[in-house]
Amino acid sequence: MFACLFWSLGDIMMNQAVQHFSSLVVTPLSLFAGMIVFYTWIAVRNDIRKIARMPRHDKLCYVIHGTVSFGIGYCAFFAAMNYIGISKTVIITSAWPLVSFLVGLVLYKESLNICKAVGVGLLVLSVYLIIGWA
Repeated sequence: MFACLFWSLGDIMMNQAVQHFSSLVVTPLSLFAGMIVFYTWIAVRNDIRKIARMPRHDKLCYVIHGTVSFGIGYCAFFAAMNYIGISKTVIITSAWPLVSFLVGLVLYKESLNICKAVGVGLLVLSVYLIIGWA
């Protein structure tokens, strides 16, 4: 619940920022601020050596994840806030489990059963209903 609270507060603050600045400006600034806080926390905990000892493959995966998820994803998310507003943007992007589900089916050949199908249907319906009322 703390994650939800802080994500919501962050989204509200970013909604204010994208009213005055491009998402191409606010994205790197917000990521840089988060990086400073995070690396300060790592230094305080004396965990820097653990990061240095990580395998190169793991570091590469984190770099790709950060670039795609945070860099490109947040830039698109912040731009959407500017175009359609915070409520609709947050509701639409909350459907990301559907995208992951489809990737699992197509790329990883995961099985589809009735429970998964009903869950996907409910997720799509909930997003559609909330967007209609937002």
